[in-house]
Amino acid sequence: MSEAENEGTPAEATSDETRVCGLAGASLLWGIASLLSPFAGFMAAVFAVRVGVRHTAVVVAVGLATALVCIVPAVACGHGALGRIKRAGGTLRGRGRAIAGTILGYTGLLLALFLAWWGVWALEQTNRAWCRMNLKALGQGCHNYASTHKGRLPESLSRLHELDGGGSRVVVRLPEHRRHPTAPRPD
Repeated sequence: MSEAENEGTPAEATSDETRVCGLAGASLLWGIASLLSPFAGFMAAVFAVRVGVRHTAVVVAVGLATALVCIVPAVACGHGALGRIKRAGGTLRGRGRAIAGTILGYTGLLLALFLAWWGVWALEQTNRAWCRMNLKALGQGCHNYASTHKGRLPESLSRLHELDGGGSRVVVRLPEHRRHPTAPRPD
């Protein structure tokens, strides 16, 4: 057939005329990053705890916000690429990349939610351990006070912070550096 005969018929898309959808590649890259971002969010939450942030909501918000920076673009680019590829009618490639990026983004979301739950659980366990330790210290302080004051217990717990009769030692010392920020300071 000559070129003149082909002018009236629609040309079929050949593999040379198809191109790769850029959003599909972006979705795949963001999807891979979304699997790593929950761990970065978890490390940011661990850092927040180490510098003294003891509020569970703050720690979880830091972790999830860090993870969502990569998860949202992975899912959005994946769905956008799938829509473009479908509308292109065979002239765009990259459907597998778009699906992989979308799946990785959703997997990153599940991983971020799991790490947030685990972080809350671990932080609560840490708080409980500190509470047990403080209660044990208070009990020991009451016992020490009673042994130096003829078996009498203190009228209030603030008396446990007073100096002993000789003025040389504290009856009980609580760990001040790990005190909850909303807890009242001892008198």
